[in-house]
Amino acid sequence: MNKDNIVSVLLPTYNASSTIKATIDSIINQTHSNFELIIIDDGSTDNTRKIVSDINDDRITYIYKVNGGISSALNLGIENCSSEYIARIDSDDIAYSTRLEKQYKYLKENKDTLLVGSAVDYIDGNGKVIGRTFPIIFDFLSDLIFKKRNIYAHPSVMFKKNAVIKCGGYDENLSGLMEDYYLWAKLRNLGKCRNMYEALTQYRISENQITSCKPSLKYKELERIIINNLKYEMLDIVNLRKERERIKNESNGFSKTRINGIGLNNFYLIYKYLSFFNKKNSSKITTLLKNMQVYIWYLYGK
Repeated sequence: MNKDNIVSVLLPTYNASSTIKATIDSIINQTHSNFELIIIDDGSTDNTRKIVSDINDDRITYIYKVNGGISSALNLGIENCSSEYIARIDSDDIAYSTRLEKQYKYLKENKDTLLVGSAVDYIDGNGKVIGRTFPIIFDFLSDLIFKKRNIYAHPSVMFKKNAVIKCGGYDENLSGLMEDYYLWAKLRNLGKCRNMYEALTQYRISENQITSCKPSLKYKELERIIINNLKYEMLDIVNLRKERERIKNESNGFSKTRINGIGLNNFYLIYKYLSFFNKKNSSKITTLLKNMQVYIWYLYGK
């Protein structure tokens, strides 16, 4: 591999044998073919190891570890990534073929940017697109909204390895809670974190996904306190986990409301409507939605 433009793709997994093959295939078929795929198996008990070993591609490195949570898996993965540029993806998501090419080019051309995310297309358990995100792309708006919620989709980002190491990597106390949000908050103190408006990854929404459950006001408040102070007490973590568990139990681990809400998102409905009647002017549609986004967030700050 040419070390000059190699990209490391970091894929943590745990018992994802039903989806990981499709995820790996989406990386193998990238237009930017100079990559290494680092798979960290966080103690899977299914046949994940066999599925990976059956794929004949010397760009893949498979590492098995005792289960310790996503933060520990990601930190081990970062240690084993040889590139300065690391792209994240989860083992139930799909990368569009130009993702690595476009994000690598973006980071190379924008030297002040340490992380770049993108929009994601939401897919259901069968791989059907049911909606998409419309990420915050303007710096002044990002500063305002980030204090209230995470604006970078974790499996969509590419970041600079050295900057993440300087931040201490993923916090293992926050594993499975807000490990990405907390890391991005520290990273934003070192340089720019930005989003691309184009959807470059498919993000799967499936049963038993805690992220499919709607967070409570209490959970959001606990989260914001940690983000705005960039520190926490262990009691904060205990309270955060208790509230997360309560939400999960009340929703039985899955929120159909979110699935329905994704398809009824106002931006998505406008996007679909305009795209259907005006396919040749997609750039104009994108510009309109960007301007609408600024106006709405400025008025309501949601």
